[in-house]
Amino acid sequence: MAPLSDLTQIETFTQAYLTANCNPALLENTQTIRVSGHLVNGDNRQAFSLIKKRPDQMLFTIDRASHEMQPSA
Repeated sequence: MAPLSDLTQIETFTQAYLTANCNPALLENTQTIRVSGHLVNGDNRQAFSLIKKRPDQMLFTIDRASHEMQPSA
């Protein structure tokens, strides 16, 4: 599994999440994946959301309290 600091990278997070929580046969027929939660590292807690639409659209947002990261696809 990827170190927590690497999970702020979209590709690393997506791969780690799908590896831990995905059924490959189900994924093949899934059109949209929506995930939200919190990344926790000690006292630091960051909310995130991920929306993936097939085949090539993704929105990954991390709320870092002082600012919000929203990379473009």
